[in-house]
Amino acid sequence: RFAHDYNRRTVGAVQELLSRSEPRAAVSDAGSDTLPLAPLPGAAGTIPKFVIIASARTGSTTFADLLNTHPAVTCLAEPFNPEHGIKWGRKQYFQRLQNGAPLYDVVGDIFAEHTGFKHLTEQLTVAQNESLIRYPGIRRIFLWRQNHLQRAVSNHISMQSRHWRSDANKVMVTRFKPLDIDVLAKNIDKQKRLVERYRSLCKAAGCFEVAYEDLYGPVADLGEQRQTLDNLFNYLGIDTLDRLPS
Repeated sequence: RFAHDYNRRTVGAVQELLSRSEPRAAVSDAGSDTLPLAPLPGAAGTIPKFVIIASARTGSTTFADLLNTHPAVTCLAEPFNPEHGIKWGRKQYFQRLQNGAPLYDVVGDIFAEHTGFKHLTEQLTVAQNESLIRYPGIRRIFLWRQNHLQRAVSNHISMQSRHWRSDANKVMVTRFKPLDIDVLAKNIDKQKRLVERYRSLCKAAGCFEVAYEDLYGPVADLGEQRQTLDNLFNYLGIDTLDRLPS
């Protein structure tokens, strides 16, 4: 593991040095201390690769589906979910990590076939998440939910009902067990600390930040939603959509 980590950091440092000779997009509003937003080496004109960093119950699946409505984007969903290769019949990226493959190599293989992917932080260790955030030459989209209580309760509902999509009929037939308020409070406190940790790392590396409430909240304004998406596509270096997806 030490050798793999050393190799990943060495290759990442070399690639970062090489990327400095390439044309760069403007640095994000986060400030001059952010990493340069340079595309990964590849064919001229290709859009930069990106990763959506999110936790569960933040609207990440709908967000990835929304990005996939853009003709220039192919956003893979949760490649490090253990069910990705087993239940869903796709490539077993998580299993490769379990077998000792370097995260740097596995992520590179994902980018060889997709422009980006959305990742739930619960599916990797804290150290692996931090390595993913620092992956060189990519755009980072940080998606979070400002209301930690709603996110935690939504997560409990999904875990007990074993249903993660918005199907009220399947959720309502579940016989739920009462929540322990002390356990809930501890979970919220832990999640808040992790979110702030990853949020800080993403900002330092240069990221586009978007909140669940910006897109799905009950008071979300259609014009503001459109502006958020336009800003996101500009950040990714691709044309904006003529109209919002249904």
